[in-house]
Amino acid sequence: MGCEDFVITNNYTDQVQMEIDHCKRLQIVGNVVERPRETGGIGMWAHGGEAEDCLIQGNWVIDPSGVGSAFVAHMDNVGPRYFNSKFKNVRILDNVVVMGTHYIGKKRKAHALGILLGAPDRSQPYQGVVFDGITLQGNRFYADPTTGVKLTEFGFIFANASGKSGFSSII
Repeated sequence: MGCEDFVITNNYTDQVQMEIDHCKRLQIVGNVVERPRETGGIGMWAHGGEAEDCLIQGNWVIDPSGVGSAFVAHMDNVGPRYFNSKFKNVRILDNVVVMGTHYIGKKRKAHALGILLGAPDRSQPYQGVVFDGITLQGNRFYADPTTGVKLTEFGFIFANASGKSGFSSII
C-alpha cells in the first residue's frame, strides 16, 4: 500500500500535477492547481493496487488543457501491471475546473476533460479492475473567457470504458 490516512489541504501548485498512488483514507481538500503537467491536475492512480475511501473536495484546477484532465481516477497504462486495480468509495465533490488552452507549436489547441474515470486506452483489455462507490457531485466547469474557447469544446465527465477494456459497467 502507498499512503494511508493522508491529508493534502490548502496548497497552491503551478505547472505540477498532484498525484497520489495506492492510497487509503485520502483527503485532498481546498487546493489550487494551475496549468498542471503530465496526466491530470489532481489524480489517483492504482497501478494494480487500490485507491479506497478517498475524498477530493473544494479544489480548483485552472487550465488543465496541457494534461488532458483536471481530476482523474484511473490506471496509467496498459498491461498486467495495471490489472486488478481497485477504486472504492471515491468521492469527487464541489470542485471547480476552469478550462483554458495550451499551444502546440504556434497553433492553439483546446483539449481537456473535467473528470476522467477508467483506463487511458479503452481499446486494450484489462482484468480485475473495479470501480465501486464512485460519487461525482457538485463539480463546476467553466471556460476562461479570455481564451475565446467555448466550454462545449471540452468533455466534462468521461468514463473511459468499452467492451474490450473489461469494465462491466460504469454508471
